[in-house]
Amino acid sequence: MEVLRVERIAREQAEANVAEQQVAAEIALKAATSAPAQRYNGVNSARRGGDEFSNVSARSGGGGTARRSGSRERGSLRRESQDAAISRTRSQERFLRDQANAAAASQSGLGGRSQGGKDDIDARLNDFLDRSGCQLSFRRRNKGWYSFRVEGERQDRSVEVSITNGKLMAKVEPSTHDPGWNNGKLGPIERFVAHFSSA
Repeated sequence: MEVLRVERIAREQAEANVAEQQVAAEIALKAATSAPAQRYNGVNSARRGGDEFSNVSARSGGGGTARRSGSRERGSLRRESQDAAISRTRSQERFLRDQANAAAASQSGLGGRSQGGKDDIDARLNDFLDRSGCQLSFRRRNKGWYSFRVEGERQDRSVEVSITNGKLMAKVEPSTHDPGWNNGKLGPIERFVAHFSSA
């Protein structure tokens, strides 16, 4: 439910940003199209001394280069605003794609928190993960048993998590292919996370 809410908020923000950018581009385009005409009249009258003859020659086509440069300016401003809008849209698409990937990872159990708060151990582990911001991802297998993965690794490992004397404790037993942790004894979850985050 939380994932859907985050996705909806991100989508709404992106849509609002796109709408704001379109309005800003339209305003900039209107300003660019009206400003060259004002500059055109001022440039020609200043260049020719500001008398009636210069205004007549400007209207009759004597200032064609000023008109062309004004249209070039409008075209370049239009292209710049379009390029800026495209790059903003791409960055927003990237943001939404990253949000969707994060949501998919959390739904599959790879987003740090274990899925659901089914018992006291699970609730305490989720609370610890929220507070610590560790780089390990946990997935609940059974009561007290979790698979965990270090960011960047492909293989899951198993850990037994329990509450002893009010503390959250972890135990990884050694096997033929896994050296384990803490000689297969219970240890505080903080030490467990620190060991596997640095490894």
